[in-house]
Amino acid sequence: MQSARSAPATFSLEQILHLFALACDDPATYGRPISHWTARELSAEMVKQGIVEIISPRHVRRLLEEASLKPHQSGYWLNPPPTLSSTTKSETFVTPISVPWTEPNKESELPALMK
Repeated sequence: MQSARSAPATFSLEQILHLFALACDDPATYGRPISHWTARELSAEMVKQGIVEIISPRHVRRLLEEASLKPHQSGYWLNPPPTLSSTTKSETFVTPISVPWTEPNKESELPALMK
């Protein structure tokens, strides 16, 4: 007898990176009346933006856990903000980014995305 469960869908690196960027962005930017992302809200937003056709909240949670991202607990920076005691570190920092999803332009962009 076969299991009722199926294997999780496979997503491209670009789709996963869009998930991570979305998770690090403010939900209010996307019209979500929440202060922190949940796996359910992230999966719904990915489908809404056309990043994926379907993704379960459980799979979103699994991908975030594998990357050690916890958007419900804190904000993320590429570089942490400078502290008052830190004088040797750079005074500039980058805040989370969000890149709108665009479909690759057939074969001409696919090789560039795989590099």
